[in-house]
Amino acid sequence: MSDTKEQKKNRIIIAMLVCLIIVFAIVIGLIIYLNSPGQRVKRLISMGDKYLDELEYEDALLEYQIAVAIDPKSIDAYVGAVNAYIGLDAYDLADEILEKGVKHVGEDNELLKLQDKVHEEIARIEEIAKLKEMAEKEEGIQETDRSTEEEKADVFEDVEEDEELPEEDTDEEWKEVYRDYIENKGYLKTAETYDTGSGQYNYELIAFALYDMDLDGIPELLINNGEENYADNSNYVYSYKDGEIIYIGILPGSSNDFRYGDDSDFPGLFIDGMHTGSSWTEYDYKNGYSIESERVSVSEDADLYYGYGSPDESVEVERTSNDKLYRENDRAVYNLKFITEIEYPSLGWDAFLNKYAK
Repeated sequence: MSDTKEQKKNRIIIAMLVCLIIVFAIVIGLIIYLNSPGQRVKRLISMGDKYLDELEYEDALLEYQIAVAIDPKSIDAYVGAVNAYIGLDAYDLADEILEKGVKHVGEDNELLKLQDKVHEEIARIEEIAKLKEMAEKEEGIQETDRSTEEEKADVFEDVEEDEELPEEDTDEEWKEVYRDYIENKGYLKTAETYDTGSGQYNYELIAFALYDMDLDGIPELLINNGEENYADNSNYVYSYKDGEIIYIGILPGSSNDFRYGDDSDFPGLFIDGMHTGSSWTEYDYKNGYSIESERVSVSEDADLYYGYGSPDESVEVERTSNDKLYRENDRAVYNLKFITEIEYPSLGWDAFLNKYAK
């Protein structure tokens, strides 16, 4: 009798374990399914459609752009992005993403119809611009005829004002300070670490760039330390103050990783970096005479994050809560231009200054 009870007890325990395993498998399967690229794209498109209905075009565009990045063959994502661009009156950008869609999807009827619509609107806008330009030219000619004598008087007034200007041009001061610092290699006399080609690799990769990080009219001088090892590669930032050059901070990454855009709200630099299995983007900006940074996003390889998928696919695992900063990261398409220490002597200061972006 006792053996029978023991057997029943064992069967109950086994049955409970089987049930737990089944439930666990269902939960894991559901999590994987909901986080699969296909389901993520559906959720992103659904959220984009919601924003589009509410006329929140920028928010809608962001959702569609992420969906396209995950699935470059999603027709719904392209259509949504085009409608968002149209809502923003950005027909050129709508045409660009349509070309991308046709390239990845093929000549889909819906995309081709949208493309025709966008081309017609671009042509209409260009025609209006031409007519407006012609009208302004005609009005300008008439205005010139009426004000010839007044302009002559203004010329004489400008000459008198010019004679009162001080001889010293303060705009040239920072240029002379930076030029002297580079050509006399003042950076090698500082506490910052630079590789001067004396190591076993015998390379000389120190590089220079100018960029105005706070739009005050005087750019900062960025100097890459020339380290070949990516982990040790850094960029030192110097600023002009009261006739002197001062060190204000350090930026990570190589000299190929810096991007900037046109939005005056974000005059700093977007920096892209990587680590084993992941990549990141941060926004670095000048605050007074120091450098501060904000993380924009972090992505990981799909095969490491999900346990499956291609190493070429990435999954965004972290994102800033500042939506405007996140959108500006996508628009920051200009690369900061550096000149290496080797190039500088042959190119000279004027060529270096011509690369100055802002």
